[in-house]
Amino acid sequence: MLGSVALILLLIAGYLHMSFWWLVPAIIINSFIGLHFHSGKAKMLQENGLYWEVFFSSVPLQGVFAGVVFGIGYGAGVFIQNM
Repeated sequence: MLGSVALILLLIAGYLHMSFWWLVPAIIINSFIGLHFHSGKAKMLQENGLYWEVFFSSVPLQGVFAGVVFGIGYGAGVFIQNM
């Protein structure tokens, strides 16, 4: 649920042509949400000592996905304004 809200906000930010720098905090937030989505996943990673390794390895993937969602919103905004 929170991840969907974060992606919708990224789409809206792209549509409104907000600064590209909004992606940096969004990427970090989405990575954190992804680790805590299932209730026991973060606890299991902490017990195995893999929490930060998994967190930092998920940041690039979240960055690519956030950039694509932001770009779709940006493109939709440009397309609608030029109609």
